[in-house]
Amino acid sequence: MGDLLIVTGDSSADNYAARLVEKLKNSDRFTGKIFAAAGRKTEAAGAELVENLVDNAVVGFLEVVTSLPYFLSVARRLENLVKKENIGTVLFMDFPGFNMRFARRLVKYDLNLLYYITPQVWAWGRKRLSTLKEIFEELLVIFPFEEDYLKDREVKARFVGHPILETWSETSPRPVRQELDIADGKSIVSFFPGSRSGEISRHLPVMLAVIDRLAEKFPGWQPVLSRAAAVDQDDFEAYLTDLDTEIPIWVDDARSLLEETEFAILGSGTVTMEAAFAGTPMLVGYKTSRISYYLGRLLVNIDRIAMPNLVDRRVRVPELIQSEFNPQLLFKKTKEFLESTQKRRNQRGRLQLMRSQFEGKNPTEEVVRVLEDYLVLSG
Repeated sequence: MGDLLIVTGDSSADNYAARLVEKLKNSDRFTGKIFAAAGRKTEAAGAELVENLVDNAVVGFLEVVTSLPYFLSVARRLENLVKKENIGTVLFMDFPGFNMRFARRLVKYDLNLLYYITPQVWAWGRKRLSTLKEIFEELLVIFPFEEDYLKDREVKARFVGHPILETWSETSPRPVRQELDIADGKSIVSFFPGSRSGEISRHLPVMLAVIDRLAEKFPGWQPVLSRAAAVDQDDFEAYLTDLDTEIPIWVDDARSLLEETEFAILGSGTVTMEAAFAGTPMLVGYKTSRISYYLGRLLVNIDRIAMPNLVDRRVRVPELIQSEFNPQLLFKKTKEFLESTQKRRNQRGRLQLMRSQFEGKNPTEEVVRVLEDYLVLSG
């Protein structure tokens, strides 16, 4: 029986990797060692952490370039680990910039290479398709359309379900209204500007410009701002100095706020799937620098950015991209939804149908079963 190496530098994937480790530690079929180049959550679950990639992950072109010596060093050390230990299977999770390059280094060894939460080749980087097909034994994907897309291109793929929905099934939401002292008679309209400083600087001012108008026009609605835990409180609140409306701020735990929200304005990202799973009607906006947007238009092969629209085009979440994401148009579109119970009900119904595609799946159990099959046969 071979040992297992898990590789990820993504904080969310670190949470999911920890769940896999916990399950494997209780497995009757697997008794080997688990090594990880991941984060503290995976280590706490029982893996031997050989490199903390999560704490050393970087975002941005310049940051990636300047960190190349570090990542090359990590790749060399992990390759030496593979040669030294009895590792038979490597599970790559998200973090494609590093993982795709590192996987190529391991092709020459007799290993089972698996990828869970795979690169979004259907959106961009289609040149990676041939690499995925040639290098990996199997791709474990979290969206149903990904399985069809990859199989149509002769890449072995298996839809295992979405880990967000799995974690939700094991927890209960917090009492948002009680904690924020919001009356039961008020409907909540929530704003999620993002979790990175660039997203906050571009999205939050537009949202704030709309909040005062909404508070005046719709006194029966309570605006709530979401601040991701990763966003500095002082930096975030500095944007609120000119806001006339007193607005409660909900920190982290998007799921709890979304389940109490009647309509949400979201920056594009994972939160759109959280809103979809919560059945929360939404509008998605996104703005970036002109250069990044131009380059993105050249590289991206899709015409929508909100993930629910990609999973199921019948959902039809409104999208305001780049110059369209302005106070005038955002207010107009939001007003349409706040004034129309039917518009909100229609979108909620479509979101609930979309969620049904993910029901009945337990990603951790499915991925562990796949790993056990490969691990038992390896070594």
